Amino acid sequence: MKQLIFDLKLKNCILVANNHTFKAMNIFNKINFYSLSNYLPSIPFSSLAPQLKKILIIASLAIGFLAASYALIKCRQIKARPVVDHALINMKLLEDPVTTALRGLHNSNCSGIVHGIYLSTNETDLQVTRDFLTATPTPNQGCHIGCAGWHNFDIMATRMSAYGLILDFNPQNKRLIEATLSVITHSSTREEFATKMGAYLDRGLIKFCHKSPPLNQSLTAKEEMMIEFNREGSWLSKEETYQYIRSLALNDKIAAITEDIRNTRRFVDIPELLNQFGITIDTIYLSNICIFMKDGEDKQAFASTLQTLIDPNTIVINCPSKTEASFAGENISNPLQQFAMLGGEFQGDQGEMKFFIIDHRGVT
Repeated sequence: MKQLIFDLKLKNCILVANNHTFKAMNIFNKINFYSLSNYLPSIPFSSLAPQLKKILIIASLAIGFLAASYALIKCRQIKARPVVDHALINMKLLEDPVTTALRGLHNSNCSGIVHGIYLSTNETDLQVTRDFLTATPTPNQGCHIGCAGWHNFDIMATRMSAYGLILDFNPQNKRLIEATLSVITHSSTREEFATKMGAYLDRGLIKFCHKSPPLNQSLTAKEEMMIEFNREGSWLSKEETYQYIRSLALNDKIAAITEDIRNTRRFVDIPELLNQFGITIDTIYLSNICIFMKDGEDKQAFASTLQTLIDPNTIVINCPSKTEASFAGENISNPLQQFAMLGGEFQGDQGEMKFFIIDHRGVT
C-alpha cells in the first residue's frame, strides 16, 4: 500500500513537471510582445530575429528544467515523509464524543509549575500497585483519570481502560501527552515509536524533572524513555501493551488537559458526563500531589474534587506523606511510595485525611 501511494504521487509530480515544460514551450510558440505602454503593435514569434529566438528557446528550456528539478525535490520529500495509515485518517474524521467533551475542561489560563514534568515515574512499590490493579475486577467501560506523564499509560494498559483523561496544572504536561499520542499514531511498533519520540525529545521543547535517587538523576529524557522498554509494568515493555495504548490513541480515546485539581467546580460534571455514555471512573492516579497541598484551604479543595470523582469501587493511587511511625526502624531512600486503595476507604468522618497521611500499618 505504501509503495502504491508513493508511485501515484511520483507519477503526479512527473505529470506536473511535464505540464510546466509544455506550458513554457507553448507560451513562447505563441508569444506576442507588447510594449509596457501597450502602444507598440504585437510582434509574432516567427518574425523575431534568430538570435532572439534562441534566447527565448533557451529560457523556455530553463523553465522546464527548473520545473523538473522542483518535481524531483518533491518526490524525495514524499518518499521521506511517513505514510499516514487509514486508522489515523479515520481518527481525524471521527472524533470521539467523550474525549471531545473532556477536552472542553481545558483551562488555558492555568499555568502552574513546580520544577518540570516527569516523563515516567520515580515512585516505589509499583509492583504492589500492579498486583492490586490486576486482582481488582474491571468494569465494562472504565475511564482512567490521572496526573503527570507516561505512568498513566502503564495503569491504563494494566486495567485495559476504555478511556483516559490526563491532566496537570503545568501546560507542558499536556504538550508532552499530545506529542506522545501523535507519535504513537504514526508508529506501528514500539521500536518505531522509540526512534520518532527520541527525535522529538532531542529537540528540548519540554523541561523535564528526571528520576530522583536511588535512580540516576542525570538521565536525559531519551535515556529515560529507553529504560521504559525494559522496566516491568511499563506500557513500552511489551509490544502487546504498546499496541493497546496505540489502539486507544488511534480511536481518540485519550484526552489531555491543563487544569488545577483544586478547581473543584471544573470536575463536578465529569461523573455525570461519563455516566451518560455508560462509563465509570475506574482508576485515579494522583502521584504525590497531596504533599503540595500546604494549607487547610488547599487540602479541602483537593479532597472535595476527589470526592466528586470517586465511588466505592474506584481505585485511587496516591503517594501520601508518612507518619513518624512509618519511618521508625526503616531505611527509606525514596519517600514517594505508592498506595492503591478503593474509593470506599475514603468515606466516613476521617475519610478525607487518608488522601494526605499514612503510617506503616495503613491509613490514619
